[in-house]
Amino acid sequence: MNKPIDISKVIIHTERLTLRAFTQNDLNDLYQYAKVDGVGQMAGWTPHKNIAESQQILDMFISGNKTFAIEYQGKVIGSVGVEQYDEALLPQLQQLSGREIGYVLSKEYWGNGLMTEAVKAVIQYLFECQQLDFIAITHYSYNTRSQRVIQKCGFQYVKDVQLSTRYNTVEQSKLYILYNNATSQKESGQVDVGKPNCMHTMQLHASPFDKIADGSKTIELRLYDAKRKAINVGDKILFWCKERKGTLVATVKAMDVFDSFESLYKVLPLDKCGYSIGELATASAQDMLRYYTKEDIAQYGVVAIHLTDVAWTQNYGTIRA
Repeated sequence: MNKPIDISKVIIHTERLTLRAFTQNDLNDLYQYAKVDGVGQMAGWTPHKNIAESQQILDMFISGNKTFAIEYQGKVIGSVGVEQYDEALLPQLQQLSGREIGYVLSKEYWGNGLMTEAVKAVIQYLFECQQLDFIAITHYSYNTRSQRVIQKCGFQYVKDVQLSTRYNTVEQSKLYILYNNATSQKESGQVDVGKPNCMHTMQLHASPFDKIADGSKTIELRLYDAKRKAINVGDKILFWCKERKGTLVATVKAMDVFDSFESLYKVLPLDKCGYSIGELATASAQDMLRYYTKEDIAQYGVVAIHLTDVAWTQNYGTIRA
């Protein structure tokens, strides 16, 4: 089934690109690539006849909250849409959460690997942050450029389908699926929807991010609110930092719940919680008031999340969500 997605506040940085929501400032860039013959036809729409048509599409992108602008060297050169897939084409996946992605790139930038870089970054976001079970994708049979991107991103061919275009034609097309590693498809054709572990996402400042990366910090301290209560031993946490490229994934080894940071600080080794040796003498539970209010701490309590098996993720980019 289609999972609701809102990318309006998401920013993804890759080696060369920034993927973000469209804004009204992108109108001229959108028109410049959308008016070129041969670009839109690959995605099922005709070249934009004027900037007013581009304005309508831009308004749709912004209000829909599901389309990433591809920004390269300060200019928008394409888009990646997180669309709803046709559930009638994949009835066997009704118990799994998924979406379909579609994309378009300015003709000026074809052949440089930029589309593959953008699609891989969106895949990472959808699997690791949105925790989708699968992603679908299609291309018209004659669109070999799109086929190469799809294959480079690891999608597997499922079947031929027929797709309608916005210019009232029906095109022979190919449908592909990419499954999240947490979901498997049995040889019998029955889908295993059991997921023993879940992926959670946490933002960090540069210092704790670096300490988790180098292994000196193995305990993450958080408020024990609803988001943290959803975490279980064995789950994975995706850590990201806006000052760093790449993301970290760690496995939850254990969890200790306390009524306050005062209680926590009396028990746990603070050098494993992010304090340097020189900071231990002055370390205090009051330090956590930089992040949480006394009222929230009293309401929810606090948790120490013990981490193990820390590793860099596939280096598709840094995600802000």
